[in-house]
Amino acid sequence: MRQKHSLFTIIVIMIVLLFSCEQPKNEVPIQEYSTPTIKGTLSLPAGSTVNAGDIYVKVIDSNDKTVTVQKVNPDKTFVVQGLSSDMLYSILFTSVE
Repeated sequence: MRQKHSLFTIIVIMIVLLFSCEQPKNEVPIQEYSTPTIKGTLSLPAGSTVNAGDIYVKVIDSNDKTVTVQKVNPDKTFVVQGLSSDMLYSILFTSVE
């Protein structure tokens, strides 16, 4: 009887450990855009004194026309929407608007 009790205890402990080890998945939904879009994350060197929120993204099309100038988000991400698939684009990052 004592062995059955020990076996039962071990099985219960294993089940508890199995369920406690499962981590909930924090899935981020994929966002789709209706037009060609450029999105990214800015990487700054360690020890940089520049804040991501002080940096601008400037997008220029293949006709040398400025498409947009916008600030990088404080979390260092940026999204530029409404682009044309017929154009080539240059992206510049600057601290001056």
